[in-house]
Amino acid sequence: MPTFTYEAVARSGAASRGTLDAPSRAAAVRQLTQQGLTAKRVKETAGGAKPAKAAKPAKKAKPARGNSAAKPSAAAEPVAVTADGPLELKIDQLIVFTEDLADFLVAGLTLEQALSSMEKQHASTSLGGVCKIIREAITEGTSFGHALTLASPSFDELYCSLATAGEASGALAPILTRQAEYLTTMRDMKRKVTSALIYPAFLVFAGILVAGLMIFYLLPEISSLIEDSEKPPPFATRMLMGFSDFCVQNWMWMAGAGALVIAAVVYFFRAPGLKDQRDEVYLKTPLISKLLWAEFNLLFTETIANLIGNGLPLLRATELTRNATTNVYFRGQLDEVIEYLADGAALSSAMRAVGGFSPALIDVAAVGERTGSLEKALRNAARRLRRDLEVLLERITSLIQPVIITAMALLVGSVVYMMITAIFDVVTAVTTG
Repeated sequence: MPTFTYEAVARSGAASRGTLDAPSRAAAVRQLTQQGLTAKRVKETAGGAKPAKAAKPAKKAKPARGNSAAKPSAAAEPVAVTADGPLELKIDQLIVFTEDLADFLVAGLTLEQALSSMEKQHASTSLGGVCKIIREAITEGTSFGHALTLASPSFDELYCSLATAGEASGALAPILTRQAEYLTTMRDMKRKVTSALIYPAFLVFAGILVAGLMIFYLLPEISSLIEDSEKPPPFATRMLMGFSDFCVQNWMWMAGAGALVIAAVVYFFRAPGLKDQRDEVYLKTPLISKLLWAEFNLLFTETIANLIGNGLPLLRATELTRNATTNVYFRGQLDEVIEYLADGAALSSAMRAVGGFSPALIDVAAVGERTGSLEKALRNAARRLRRDLEVLLERITSLIQPVIITAMALLVGSVVYMMITAIFDVVTAVTTG
């Protein structure tokens, strides 16, 4: 029976090295998983070579840090780096990678053969480079889950943990198929949110453009007519004319101030150090807060159902869900859920004790726990939550658009009304004079 050397990490975080006998590399990975170890590197020895000698290539590969093609599977390498930075995949590329790899595995190809075919198919894109790095790492004995972390930062901890579980259980293809469906659902949801904001943003831009045209061009022209008449304009018109004169005379200062405000807003929404403050602002904004809570309930339900359906324990699935959650407040919520689960509480009890979760979701989880079909119950709940989120998005969109249209109509209409009133007064004064 072949002998394999391995490098693995225990659940406590301690590193482990050694040898084991197994009929195949996949069987060796499964043995390590059963022992509570996460395989990082599993390689067949040549004629029973000593473990220490088999582990040396990982140390020699450290200098390849700046080389995107050479030795990407080194254990000390955090991520493959090119001259343009780490190889990152867009969400569409990540979905294509997951779907194609699952299809090739279902067709009967080995993991290395599937990655080789995908490398040739996407040779001209970054996806081809990622496939090459993963394939070379696996060839040198690295586990698939760890090879993903070496290839690209686009493979988050959730994705890599699913890949490791699939490789260890021999069910990598169905796990990747479910992950592709999950990624597609999350992408479509984000696109709906973005699409819902495009039209309101266009209305705001058009309103600002029209108001600027009136203030900087039309009002100065009308002011000269009003000044020639003996009748003073109404108070509101005088205020508007004064504001127009101020803008025309100080437009450079106003442009600079506007640029600073825009820069400050961009910095606030992009600075990593202000993430806690951003999350707090989001959760205090009425419509956005309701949308975020609905999205969080859906993400939690989808992810937990996906993970436990792929064989991960509930506690580990919740930990990975917490790591996949970006909002700091929601991460805190899941930290409390994890504490309850670690103490032996049921998921529904933990959710009810922490609060913030949908009451209907808690009831569904409780029923799933009593019947022993928690995964199925959560998947059904996720479908309902997705429909509820879509309805909420439609309602928010239908509310935002008339509000913005009304606001722009009031702004532009007020300016136009005061301009027409001023012109009418001038014409009246000329006629009566």
